[in-house]
Amino acid sequence: MIVVAICLGSWREVQEHGYTAREPAIVLDHDILRFQDITSQPAANIPTNPNVFVQQIVCTDDVLAEIETDPAYTVLMSEAVR
Repeated sequence: MIVVAICLGSWREVQEHGYTAREPAIVLDHDILRFQDITSQPAANIPTNPNVFVQQIVCTDDVLAEIETDPAYTVLMSEAVR
């Protein structure tokens, strides 16, 4: 089953091709099908402490179950879409 979820999570700095990029940690840690930052502010304005922002993800119900047990993330709501 495919689900859409709204989660709290963090950015992680990743070194790529000689520069530093901010990537959503949830995408690096879990098998996410689609990700969208819904914080409504530029990444540069997101405070680094605490490093928390609101994100919408699309994933399978199995992946959502993994995320719900991961202490790095808080699932605010989820809904099955297929």
